[in-house]
Amino acid sequence: MKKVLRIPFLLSLLISGIFSVCAQDVPASGELFGFKEEDLDALKLRFGATATIDKGDSTPVLKVEVPASGNYPGVGFAPAAGDWDLSDFKGIEAEVSNEGSSNLSLTLRVDNQGKGDPNTWNAEAAALKPGETKTITVFFGKTWGKEGAAIDPAHIVETQIFAASPAEEGVFVVRSLRAIP
Repeated sequence: MKKVLRIPFLLSLLISGIFSVCAQDVPASGELFGFKEEDLDALKLRFGATATIDKGDSTPVLKVEVPASGNYPGVGFAPAAGDWDLSDFKGIEAEVSNEGSSNLSLTLRVDNQGKGDPNTWNAEAAALKPGETKTITVFFGKTWGKEGAAIDPAHIVETQIFAASPAEEGVFVVRSLRAIP
């Protein structure tokens, strides 16, 4: 009996296996960060920023300290492996608070898998006075409230929250980071 190699079947198994490894599932709640001590290792700290989990009186939060800088100190959140498939969502939002003593301009940036274009991201910013809390929302395809890069929500590789060139040291708290339906 002659054995028949079923290439289309094998190829489809290989491809589905590759994509299941590359895309990380996101819970229905859309939460992208767990706010646990063990989650700190996955963060990408930039330009001298430091981060700790503050358990406080109630819900744990991420406390980020940034130096005075001409750069963009902050933190990057990435999936444990591959990228996030956020096809079922329309954007990402972060609830942030300024716990420092000076004004901070914070940016939420959503990065896509680049296809040779370094501008495969969308972003939104908010100015926060000391003690102020705001929700920053980035809708896929929008940057600074206007049409932006047409990123693919099925391949989000990182989300960043950073301070724009802070003149003084600052402290901000990330209370939540989630994909929005």
